Amino acid sequence: TCYVLLRAKQQEDGMGREGRDYWVAQLAEYWESGLTIQEYSELKELPYESARRWIRVLQKTLKCIDSHIAFATG
Repeated sequence: TCYVLLRAKQQEDGMGREGRDYWVAQLAEYWESGLTIQEYSELKELPYESARRWIRVLQKTLKCIDSHIAFATG
């Protein structure tokens, strides 16, 4: 198991009432928006600090998944 995924899960557990599914849905448009985290947070009326933390967690998770895919197909 990827250490980053385990660490992301530990961080996720202490990140408020909203869970991963909520933040994945809230940030779905962020990745292709070209906006800064601050701009996106204001546009979507999301708490900046929470959005910033979840973006980091989800980025780490995506990088880990990508590296596993590359290893498996490489």
